[in-house]
Amino acid sequence: MNIKDDLVRHYHWLRQYGLNDSHSGNASVRNGETFWITPTGCCADTLSSGDLVECRLDGVIGVIRIVEGRAGVRDVNRLLDLELPEDPAWATIAGLILHRLERIPPAGTAFVDEESGLTVEVVESTPRRIARVRLSRPA
Repeated sequence: MNIKDDLVRHYHWLRQYGLNDSHSGNASVRNGETFWITPTGCCADTLSSGDLVECRLDGVIGVIRIVEGRAGVRDVNRLLDLELPEDPAWATIAGLILHRLERIPPAGTAFVDEESGLTVEVVESTPRRIARVRLSRPA
């Protein structure tokens, strides 16, 4: 077991025993120069180690958020204070990815968006849709 999985297991335990509700509270663990933190508002019942936010002691934040592919680019920019490109050719995060890659990529596919500087990684997809996407700042 690794430290991130231990944190997720602890967070699930807190939910199971009623010490936090399904969408509140944060937990974190330090691993050397890195902290792993549960995202604010995450669902304890579905949290996985891939959802944790990486924060380094030097103040650089890694993963910003995992978002739904159907989330609007404008909404994501506003809520997370990002600058993902907006264009009439697409309205959603999935649309942005389709425009950039010209296909529905399999999970694990990642690219750096040159306009925003963010790494965009497909976390979950099917042959017909992009379900979840991880947005992060390159290390």
